Amino acid sequence: MFFFNSFRPGSFRQKITRNVFTLFALFCLSAFLLLAGCSTEPDEGNLHGTWVNVFRDPAGELPDFITTIKINTSTMTIEYVDDYEGTIMNNPDFSAVNGVIIIRFTKYGDWGEEPTLEHENVGKYGALYWRDLGLNSVRMADAFIGFDRAMFNTIGEAQINFTMDKASDYIDWSIIGIYTR
Repeated sequence: MFFFNSFRPGSFRQKITRNVFTLFALFCLSAFLLLAGCSTEPDEGNLHGTWVNVFRDPAGELPDFITTIKINTSTMTIEYVDDYEGTIMNNPDFSAVNGVIIIRFTKYGDWGEEPTLEHENVGKYGALYWRDLGLNSVRMADAFIGFDRAMFNTIGEAQINFTMDKASDYIDWSIIGIYTR
């Protein structure tokens, strides 16, 4: 039963105000909790992150070969797992569709060897090119001359030689597989 005398002057307004304040506080808390659980990884379409390529022998005679490349744009470092680690020496646009990263090797390993600080290639400069960057896929390849990774002793030599115009001097894109996140 509804009684008019059950309301005191201002009582209804106080209840509404209290309810609006409570709803607002709950909304703010929900938004905070939602944002606190968000990933700190940059948006997709950026080269930052871990990329994996799985090569499967079409004849089925060889085991799968997995290549993992980790690019950290906040620390400007790169790791080609089980091959090399390095510092990114140029300032590429990591969200561009195509680009080149000039790397100063900080650890290096020959085929099948664990990368070390003592390798003769530590301190030299190489390059990783990328092409067709999409939301979750990209083509990436190190600069090679024949069967050897292309390297230079100085950053000046690397900057002159590792440009997008010269990518075809080092890479045959027709044989490069796709990396995914």
